[in-house]
Amino acid sequence: MASKEDNISSENAKKGLREREQGKGIALACAFSDHAVKKSATQKAQEDLIKNWGQFSSNPVGLLNEYSQRIGQRLLFIETDSGGQFLTFSICALIGEERFGEATGNSRKEAKSAAAKTALLELKKRVKPQEGEASDIETKPESSKPAAELLPSLECAVSHQDRCAAVCSDVFDRLVVSVPKYKSCKSSLAAFILEREYTCCYGTKTERYEVVALGTGETSYSGYVVFNGRVIHDSNAVVGARRSLLRYLYKQLLMFYSGEAELAEMSIFCTTENSKRLSLKQGIFLHLYLAKIPRGAAECAPSLNNSGKDKIIEEARQFNGEGRTALWLHIHAKDDLIPTVYCPASVLGARVCCMSGSDKLMRWTVLGVQGALLSLLINPLYIVSIVLGDDLHDTEALKAAVVQRVNDSLKKSVPEEYKTKEVHFFRGPPVCSLDLDPDCKTISLNWCLGDSLEIVNAAEGKLINTSSQNGTSNASRLCKAAMFSYFRKVAEKIGKQDLLNAETYSELKKRAVTYQHVKKKLIDDLYEFGKWPEKVVSDLFRK
Repeated sequence: MASKEDNISSENAKKGLREREQGKGIALACAFSDHAVKKSATQKAQEDLIKNWGQFSSNPVGLLNEYSQRIGQRLLFIETDSGGQFLTFSICALIGEERFGEATGNSRKEAKSAAAKTALLELKKRVKPQEGEASDIETKPESSKPAAELLPSLECAVSHQDRCAAVCSDVFDRLVVSVPKYKSCKSSLAAFILEREYTCCYGTKTERYEVVALGTGETSYSGYVVFNGRVIHDSNAVVGARRSLLRYLYKQLLMFYSGEAELAEMSIFCTTENSKRLSLKQGIFLHLYLAKIPRGAAECAPSLNNSGKDKIIEEARQFNGEGRTALWLHIHAKDDLIPTVYCPASVLGARVCCMSGSDKLMRWTVLGVQGALLSLLINPLYIVSIVLGDDLHDTEALKAAVVQRVNDSLKKSVPEEYKTKEVHFFRGPPVCSLDLDPDCKTISLNWCLGDSLEIVNAAEGKLINTSSQNGTSNASRLCKAAMFSYFRKVAEKIGKQDLLNAETYSELKKRAVTYQHVKKKLIDDLYEFGKWPEKVVSDLFRK
């Protein structure tokens, strides 16, 4: 039974979400007001930008530099990725305090040019059309009322779950413009969103929502175990999104440890007094949007009400009744999803077997989404809310599968930094039909902020097109070998020689002693739902 302190904590968390949600009205009002007070110098610079638009293709950096000089702001190009076997060069433009979107390239020059074009395109959208010119943006007469008087009508304009769905849908649609044949992959979309609190021009706290990583996919590699770490084993959407998030976190670490104050300030991380590891900055929250319920227990469990939920969980613990298979641990093995208790040892030993999305989500609520390697560098990172856009399934079933299979005794016995944080569940709007085009059945897409879209053949665990990605290699940037490479790059940056001495991926994971200790306690606690298989052999590849 929840204690009074737990209830207070829960209410405070929910109150915080409501307060941040209400802030969107203020943000809209401020944006509305800001539009009306553009400085004449900026307007003149924008007009000149359009006049000189012919330089966009031939000299985008020069054109952007000229614009920044006209408005009296300094132009900087910030490098967030420094190349390597799996990391392309990523650069963004910074004019004054305004940061524009990242762009990538195979060289610094190419990435810088692409970043300048990204900023120019964004600036062009802000230019008001001259009298008589057509505009693709609907214009409305400015209100004579002050921004504060607009708040009542704006405050409840968009809910938290609607905002999550909207930003995820928009980012995905823009990513697949050049590859429209993969549009139906959106049916399985999973995306991580960062919510950032900030103080607007009126001194009021509000927030921004930004998609930082996403994945799609409904299948996994089912062949024999591969020992070089270059094959993606699990290409289901939520797993692809989480691995894309890891790549994003490594980028943020490289920014923090770049040695440049401006870059460190832009990073999502900060130091903490009581820990040698970094933590998320105050006012940053991680959310997850799911277009489709994850495979496994959440999908198998019946629609649960509050009275039936505990009964199903108890029956699953006792291996009988309706809960016999509903909430057991499930595993992808040989193109099938089955409870782990039914998976033959011969298959577990020779074939690639992956735990279901429901089970992995449950694990992340205890261990954090950062994984073993990153836990050596940052404190556990937890999901604050999960928005489910699947109308065919119940959020209560998802909640039962993700958070309620873990005993309260475990939650209280782990180290303080691993104390389970409450996850809020929301019913969100769907972003598309749940039907998947047959041609996309084995396709998995992934992306993180600053990257281009990567397309993986999930049945093979490799890229479908190697002509422009990672040179001649067909290994995905999300494979374990890539993650090993990213970790070593950060470790070199901060001089962690003890971590660099680890010869294998497996050895490095074992260095995360506290993480492994909590993981073992979790696996022991879940034994009533089945055994969580180990991946010892596939992690023995070397640096």
